[in-house]
Amino acid sequence: MNIKVLLTLLILIPLTFSCKNTKEPEAEPIVPTDTKATMEYNENRLDSIPANREFSGAFKGSGSEPFWSVTLDADKILFESADADLKSFTAPLTNPEISGNSTTFTADQKDGIIKVTLLEEKCTGAMNGIEMTHKVKVSLKLKNDKDFRNFEGCGAYEEWK
Repeated sequence: MNIKVLLTLLILIPLTFSCKNTKEPEAEPIVPTDTKATMEYNENRLDSIPANREFSGAFKGSGSEPFWSVTLDADKILFESADADLKSFTAPLTNPEISGNSTTFTADQKDGIIKVTLLEEKCTGAMNGIEMTHKVKVSLKLKNDKDFRNFEGCGAYEEWK
């Protein structure tokens, strides 16, 4: 009989300690107030656009179907695409043409013509859902193309000076 009691105790003691106390409330997870999404939203708010609207570099825009991106920096325009026959196109950055709430950069060179229009208007990315400060339209005509290829998407300045 002592063996039965001893075996029962050996089984019950570990079970007793492994049970969770359900009377204690679980602590709520701590959520930081500045998540990555809110920080990106705050960086791209429309009220952060300077009044003079002079181009200071580091503008990035992108779109989908097919995926494409455009980067405007201090001295060049770089367009990249997932299109098989159009991987990238680089042109010198020209003086912008400003009209109303749009700024247009046009570069005409031996490889082709690129026209990048930045429209100061809220724009939500189709793939990522991030709200940005500008609608972007890129028109590109390579030297062998009959017509312009048009790309539309969203973008924002990375840095203002």
